[in-house]
Amino acid sequence: MPEIKGTVTEELVKQALYSEEVNRVLKAQVRKDFEAQIDAYVDEVLARMVG
Repeated sequence: MPEIKGTVTEELVKQALYSEEVNRVLKAQVRKDFEAQIDAYVDEVLARMVG
């Protein structure tokens, strides 16, 4: 395993957070969370309409 040298700077953290892979994973999680919220809301509305 290679030895890690140096300091993690704020700029390196920003670069990592803005990477395409991180962005893809974050978008997927946001979509998943929104879908769950929408499903719960739709279920609630349908339950009110039916009964």
